[in-house]
Amino acid sequence: MTKINHFLTKDDILLYLKANPVWTRNISNSNVSNRLNPNWITGFSDAEGTFVVSIYKSNDYKCKYAVKPSFAIELHERDINLLHKIKEYFNGVGSIHIRSNKSSAIYTVTGLKDINSTIIPHFIEYPLLTQKKADFLLFKEIIELMNNKYHLTLTGLNKIVSIRAAMNNGLSKDLMLAFPDITPIIRPKIEIVTEFHPFWIVGFCDGESNFDVSIIKSERYTSGYQVQHRFRITQSDRDLLLMRSLIDFFKSGTITESKERNACTFIVSNLKDLTDTIIPFFELHNLQGCKLLDLLDFSKIITLVNSKEHYTPLGLEKIRAIKLNMNTNRKHI
Repeated sequence: MTKINHFLTKDDILLYLKANPVWTRNISNSNVSNRLNPNWITGFSDAEGTFVVSIYKSNDYKCKYAVKPSFAIELHERDINLLHKIKEYFNGVGSIHIRSNKSSAIYTVTGLKDINSTIIPHFIEYPLLTQKKADFLLFKEIIELMNNKYHLTLTGLNKIVSIRAAMNNGLSKDLMLAFPDITPIIRPKIEIVTEFHPFWIVGFCDGESNFDVSIIKSERYTSGYQVQHRFRITQSDRDLLLMRSLIDFFKSGTITESKERNACTFIVSNLKDLTDTIIPFFELHNLQGCKLLDLLDFSKIITLVNSKEHYTPLGLEKIRAIKLNMNTNRKHI
């Protein structure tokens, strides 16, 4: 076994595939790519990207405040190699830092020049599909004001603060106290998308999906246990309509809503749908991060269930052993 330290490389994944041939008929060097598809970049950014505009006190400017825009993606440190691939896609701009106290790594693009030359053009050509697109459009508006030096004047700063107030979670308490008369502008209305590029789906799933297996006691089965298997994508309920469109895309699944969490989840649990639709889709359009390994293990469990081995003590132990190394428990490949 090879430990995952900070980098899960293409060679690591191919080595894992060679050692686990149950699910490899469509996996190739070209599928596990070192060059990310632009639609994957957008889908992954819809899941994990953030457009941030920091406004903080600074004596370097006449208006006494500095404005710092950034685009960022933060992941668990085991997926740092994926951040390097994203940085490579954006022509090497930005920086990557490990946050050892959080076991995470973050890719950040902050310079106006780099944001104007790489980040803005990408998301114009390959638009975001979730409600995060509204944050991007507001972010872009602030960048345009900064390009024209408006952030250096009090009037321009107030306009930027009003835009910032409509982004993400709004203004911090300190900024609300500093700018008490600011009224947030109206967020752009985002048209609901009903058609998806397959690689947008893959990128979104690399960020938001989960392949999980539960083994629960049940008197309905002679083994005394039931194996539950699910493919899930969870998102803020502000994207409920988009999530419902995933049912049409995959021709399977259901939507559940959580009012307490303000979230909705697309779920596929039917064995036939997992076998005939979900797994074949990802065979043809490969996940790019560590989640690929979870899918491969999930696929092995689905194969065992299709073979009825989960009805036997030995089959259940095989499933338990695979499950123990999936998702957040994964420590080795």
